[in-house]
Amino acid sequence: MPILLEPILPAGSLNTRSQPTLDIDDRFALRPWRDEDAPVVRAAFDCPQIQRWHPRRIDSDEEAVAWLAKWPKGWHDETEASWAITDNDRAVGQFGLRNIDLDSAVAGLSYWVVPQARGAGLAAKATRVAGKW
Repeated sequence: MPILLEPILPAGSLNTRSQPTLDIDDRFALRPWRDEDAPVVRAAFDCPQIQRWHPRRIDSDEEAVAWLAKWPKGWHDETEASWAITDNDRAVGQFGLRNIDLDSAVAGLSYWVVPQARGAGLAAKATRVAGKW
């Protein structure tokens, strides 16, 4: 079936540029994941509240690094993106776009925040910042 409208975002809208860092405020930001974030990822996946909503389990720092390593491919393929939610550049959560459809400019959202960083509205703030971006 032919598409009758031009795509909202053409192919190449993401992968022709580097994944950005998006400032939430002077303290918090969304930034691409780094290998040194692996211990935070592993701890997050051990959290019972995160496990309730996330089927994946990570049992080692190596598995956490492998989880981190998949995100550049999703960005390149323009199918998914994930950022670390950071507090003064220290990862305290995850914000992601899943099942990106550039033609329609839609994606699903995912997020988690480690227990120590909850209560500051970080997931909502990350959603607003990413939405403006």
